[in-house]
Amino acid sequence: MPSLSAQGRTAASELGLGAEYAGWLASLDAAPDADPELPFASSGDAVTLERLGVSAEDAAAVLASQRHLDRSPGFRWLLRQCRRLVIASMGDLSCPELRLPQLPAALGLAGRCFPAHLFLATLPATLEWQARQGIPAGAASAVFQDLGRQMDLYRRAHGETGVDEPWWLLIHLRGLIYEFGRLQYNLLRIGAGGLSPRLWYDDAQARGLGTGFRHGDDALGVHIPEAGPLTPQACADSLAAAGTFFGEFFPSPTRRLAICESWLLDDQLAEYLPADANTIRFQRLFTLVPGWLPGDKDVAYFVFQRTAEDLADAPQRTTLQRAIVSHVQAGQHWRVRSGWLEL
Repeated sequence: MPSLSAQGRTAASELGLGAEYAGWLASLDAAPDADPELPFASSGDAVTLERLGVSAEDAAAVLASQRHLDRSPGFRWLLRQCRRLVIASMGDLSCPELRLPQLPAALGLAGRCFPAHLFLATLPATLEWQARQGIPAGAASAVFQDLGRQMDLYRRAHGETGVDEPWWLLIHLRGLIYEFGRLQYNLLRIGAGGLSPRLWYDDAQARGLGTGFRHGDDALGVHIPEAGPLTPQACADSLAAAGTFFGEFFPSPTRRLAICESWLLDDQLAEYLPADANTIRFQRLFTLVPGWLPGDKDVAYFVFQRTAEDLADAPQRTTLQRAIVSHVQAGQHWRVRSGWLEL
């Protein structure tokens, strides 16, 4: 990779990062040179991992991988450059999208645990930035338990320690996502970057709908973590708290909407679930945007931690699980939909 620095080329060679990683490595190479190198996690981080919702088994694996990573010039370079990029883009929606891909399987436990080490190394800087913005620690802390959730998802899907969708955690470290009760909300700009909804109105339609809908307007993205019943009251309380929080700490004259893009908004679910089911009542909060994206993969993974082709013996303990399996077995497909509500 001739366009990389000597350290970047060394890291790529040592870690077996081939052509598919070239763009990511180039972005790391360009990270601002303004951040000291930090060690990987040590035994002192066990309490932090517990607070972040990481299971004892996965926490032990993260700590066990420390020695291997700390001896590796390639991993040390990745940690330093990733951390620099995150810190340089803290709270900034205008910066380019950051990536954190899954590392090659050949790197074993060290590669699978790298995102957790990056999270631990960067979190103090994130908390310091949030404190400078005046954000109360209590308002910022709940969402960081997503590290434990992403590691739990990985374990259920693969039977070993790792981090599911590690790029998702960069949003947390950049101070762009917060959790209020049952729901999470990330800052986004419509039509800009990977956080924007993929399904949205065209320019003419958006302009006709006015402020809040136009490309370039600010909005909130709504996410539904695995965290108990999705009751109407829990959703109402969460939305009210989010509106107050973002209005105070991230005010924007164009932010009018909260937007959800999820298989949970697939209106086909109404064919299987009762009208008073929490999922259906959640759907009714949103106005759907025309169009849809394929959703079989999302449904199978988030409900069962399986592929869409591997549902024959999936558990069917709940009405939702039975609906998902029977729909697919009938040759039908699930869909990802986008919807919005006014804050």
